Amino acid sequence: MFNWPIKFVGVEKFKWPTKTDKLGVHCRLDEAGEVFGLDHLSDSPASVCLHLPPGLCLFRRFAVTGLSAKEIEPALMLWAEESLPEPTGNYALDSWVISPAIRGLVAVPRILLDQARQKINEAGTSLGMLRVPELLPPTDSQPTVIFWATPENLLACFWDQQVLYEWQSFPPGPPSHAMLEQADAICKVAPACLHRYETATDTDKPWSEARSIWPHANVITTGPFDPTAQQHLQDAGPEFRSYVHESEGHAMTGGDKMRLGLAVAGACLAGLFLFHSDISYRERQVKQMRHQVSLLKIKANRSEKLAARSGRTLRQVRELRAMTIERNGIMKVLQILGESLPPRVKIETISVERNGTAALDGIAETEVDISAFLRRLRGSPLVHDLSLSFSQKDTQLKGDQALVRFRLEARWAHPLLTLPETEQAAPRRTGTEIET
Repeated sequence: MFNWPIKFVGVEKFKWPTKTDKLGVHCRLDEAGEVFGLDHLSDSPASVCLHLPPGLCLFRRFAVTGLSAKEIEPALMLWAEESLPEPTGNYALDSWVISPAIRGLVAVPRILLDQARQKINEAGTSLGMLRVPELLPPTDSQPTVIFWATPENLLACFWDQQVLYEWQSFPPGPPSHAMLEQADAICKVAPACLHRYETATDTDKPWSEARSIWPHANVITTGPFDPTAQQHLQDAGPEFRSYVHESEGHAMTGGDKMRLGLAVAGACLAGLFLFHSDISYRERQVKQMRHQVSLLKIKANRSEKLAARSGRTLRQVRELRAMTIERNGIMKVLQILGESLPPRVKIETISVERNGTAALDGIAETEVDISAFLRRLRGSPLVHDLSLSFSQKDTQLKGDQALVRFRLEARWAHPLLTLPETEQAAPRRTGTEIET
């Protein structure tokens, strides 16, 4: 799925913000499978900032409400195992903060990164930074929508205060009016800027729809993403430090050779530190156990939520049982109506609310039959506040003879169902329709 060719396009040098003040180069992956620009490195090997192509990464969102700072990382790993299409070992992972209660997760296939690192090492340098173009923030903190055009889809990224808070994938090509309306519904506030990276040139007419939806937005159109044109590349979101700092596949520079010699010399004294090594091993075991405990806490929390759902379901079952057996339920209502119904009156629809109110729609041959029906119902101790909402003759119901259509409204003596207070906030149907 991810095994497409790799190509690096080398660009101008930039200044690393480190103590060593080492120069590096910006490179980005391309689909052609060749490496350009790495042969222009100076004699002193410099680190490389690798920019990935748009559409390569997978994005996920997770709620971290109620988790401490130490529990967030194992929780993200657990959720990543459940949401990613492949095992987490096949991805390089990093995250960013969307809000105090929400974290964003970005995953990059390792097979591509390993191939890229190998080509960088063959050029005599090393990978120093990894950047995702979709996570490159706007130049200011105003609300912005950035569209990334790729062969597979059109990705819309929604930014506010230089934080990526939402993203949406659309079919490839210029967006339709319906797609832009969907994007407008996702925006927290109306965007002040609309930026689009794409390869097509004749796209002004389709994008005119965006101006009609966001008339006050500044529309900016550029070609494919070019790291050389960016002036704020050092603040481009997650850096994938865990992958960048892995020792496998790094180029052997002069400093690396010196450190290797010191390591060989230190190995001769390793026997003096066996006890210290054993203690370190024990500490690692303790950390692993703490990690397992954190995962068990998360699973226990899920089990508690499932138990709470089961309890709510049982309470609802008890209430339904009370409605149908122990209280004045639907069957009791139908019994009262059947006993009070005159021969020339027909009930078409009964709408019964859980709070005890009801509406009856029916037809009768004369108003006298309706009056008789009202007298009988008022004699029942279970019916309160009985009233005739309307009555109207309808000649279309039975040929030349005019029948009377009517509606009665009443309140039963007791509610048919009273749910627990904790469940009243959840959305539910408020009535029961009975067709006769």
